[in-house]
Amino acid sequence: MKLKIFLIIISAIFLLESCVPAQKLDDERKRTERLESENTRLVSRVQNLEEDNKEKSMQVAETQRAIQGLVQDTTSYGLRYRRMREMNDDLNRLYEEVIEQNKNLLQTSSSEQERLTRELDNKIRELNEKSKDIQKQENELLALQQSVQQQRSNIDDLNVNLKEREKRVEELESLIAKQDSATKALRENIAQSLLGFDKEDLTVEVRDGKIYVSLAEQLLFQSGSIQVDPKGVRALKSLAEVLSRQEDVSIMIEGHTDNVPIRTSCIKDNWDLSVLRATSIIRILTENTGLDSQRVIASGRGEHLPVATNEDRAGRSLNRRTEIIVAPDLDQVFQLLESN
Repeated sequence: MKLKIFLIIISAIFLLESCVPAQKLDDERKRTERLESENTRLVSRVQNLEEDNKEKSMQVAETQRAIQGLVQDTTSYGLRYRRMREMNDDLNRLYEEVIEQNKNLLQTSSSEQERLTRELDNKIRELNEKSKDIQKQENELLALQQSVQQQRSNIDDLNVNLKEREKRVEELESLIAKQDSATKALRENIAQSLLGFDKEDLTVEVRDGKIYVSLAEQLLFQSGSIQVDPKGVRALKSLAEVLSRQEDVSIMIEGHTDNVPIRTSCIKDNWDLSVLRATSIIRILTENTGLDSQRVIASGRGEHLPVATNEDRAGRSLNRRTEIIVAPDLDQVFQLLESN
């Protein structure tokens, strides 16, 4: 549009130059230049106005958005204001109630106040007493807890000791069972070694974990003698053969007599006789048999440990005997017992 206007103006100038005098033509040229300058100025102003219009449009849009936000904020503030008004009203009512209660309290008689004060003091004392009781109970509870912890610790220690003792008891029971089994087996071997002799002259039994081989006087000795008969020697050698293979036993030879007094040139009394007979038996048991003499003990009980009455011949015959007591080595058992 602007270009068309410019072309029209130029065409008009050319037409005028061809039709008017030179002075007029010069005036028209100047006028045309002014018009061109004015046109340029106007075009620039139009452009500036268009740019200002765009900025204003943007400002209007931004202002509209701000107005919309203000409307929303105003609505929110209105709600908050109403809530605050309601809260303020509630506070005012509460304040009025407090004032009213305070007035009522001030109007209460002095006697009533004293009564209330006494009740309050009583309540305070009661609370103090309860507080002391609670503190006492807490202290007792703490002491009880400490005692329980100590008892638990003691119980734990006892459980450990108990387990150790149970282990030792099991070991002891196992060892005793082995000893019993070995004792029974040895008893059978001893009985087998003496099968060729009269059963009335000997017995083999187990008492209190020991083997008792009881040999009658008629199997070993003549009356009042300490010399072993040949038949008795054979019995003792058979017994020595079995005992020599048992390295973990001790052997006690124990002589017994009846209560009939005896006195000879080499024997003072029954006690002496019982010991000398035990010594004679030990010599036979250890002579060329392999039985270690360090494991054999000679002892005599005389007439002081009878197994029957001494009032008749049969009883006295039973009392005249020699007992060979075979005891297992109990050192391991004693060690376990001592450790317990």
